[in-house]
Amino acid sequence: MITRDRIKVVSMVLLIITACFLIYYFHAVLKTDMLFTHVFYIPIILAVLWWREKGIAVSLIFAFLLILSHFLLPYSENLIIDCIRTVMFNVIAIVVYYLSEKLRNTNLKLETKKFHLESHIKHMNFLSDISKNIDNFNSISQITGNIVNIMPSVYPCFHARLLLNEHIYESPKFLEDDIKYKKKLCIGDNLTLSIEFFYSEKTQSVFARPFQDILEEVVSRIEEIIRYKKAEIILKETESQLKESKIALEQKTIVFNNIIEEIETEKIRLHENIKANISKSLLPVIKKLPLKGTDQKIIDVLEDNIRNITSSYGVKLSPSLTHREIEVCNMIKSGMSTKEISGLLNISFGTIETYRNSIRRKLGLVNSDTNLYTYLNSSN
Repeated sequence: MITRDRIKVVSMVLLIITACFLIYYFHAVLKTDMLFTHVFYIPIILAVLWWREKGIAVSLIFAFLLILSHFLLPYSENLIIDCIRTVMFNVIAIVVYYLSEKLRNTNLKLETKKFHLESHIKHMNFLSDISKNIDNFNSISQITGNIVNIMPSVYPCFHARLLLNEHIYESPKFLEDDIKYKKKLCIGDNLTLSIEFFYSEKTQSVFARPFQDILEEVVSRIEEIIRYKKAEIILKETESQLKESKIALEQKTIVFNNIIEEIETEKIRLHENIKANISKSLLPVIKKLPLKGTDQKIIDVLEDNIRNITSSYGVKLSPSLTHREIEVCNMIKSGMSTKEISGLLNISFGTIETYRNSIRRKLGLVNSDTNLYTYLNSSN
């Protein structure tokens, strides 16, 4: 099978034979010093490009043949000019070699940067992909399995194993290689994630940055995703519990409101029953009592208090007034004068006036024109 290297060698041999023929033809046959040596630069340049520093040997061969022709062939004029030409052969070969090496190194650097850039883009895409796909999975175990499955497409040179509590997740075609990177993460009280990467020493040389930094970034992003998903799951559970609590609270509120309505209804019914019993049973009996004078005044006060037995009148007075003051208020409310109250309670007129002033002060009527009788009846 003819290979490219054989074609190069055969081509160079033919070019050297052509050069020998030209030297013989121009020096021995034509006996002239025409500039036929320009065609020698073609094989010199090709040889340097093909075989690098070894190609300089072709320029040395041409220089040797050109100088040797002056000693072997009859035409031997202008030896100095051919010596200059041989120097030019080697200068051109060296210059081409220098430029080709510089170009080759530049291309190699560009290829290396391109490879590193592609690796970095893959690395960033991987970090982005595992972050974007997080919403497509409902549990942490599904996310962990997805991470180890897509890793080989981005990092084919290393194998991953993730241990989530007691569950093990390994990348496809998992193999424990020479070097092991391991990190254990405690994510919450009941969740432990152990991350293991296996790779060879050759793996580290294909990355522009230290390989440990890349692994740290991957681990950091995995930890962020797991923590985010756990928080999301807890949030959803909390939202679900809150919804259930809200529904239960709404149901309890409905029951409570129904109970309140029943109590209010029962309260109104009881109030009406008490009023009816007082009006139909108690008051008619009291009115039939054969009383006169002072006894009748006492019965009037008693009758008025009985009528107000279901009102909030007594509750409003009791926090601030004494028992005697409340007794005086009841008599004033029944329309009794100060003199009548004094006689009924067997207390001096001045003492009753003192009680009246104390009552007005405690009820906030000191600087008011409101009559005490009117105020007490309006409070009923």
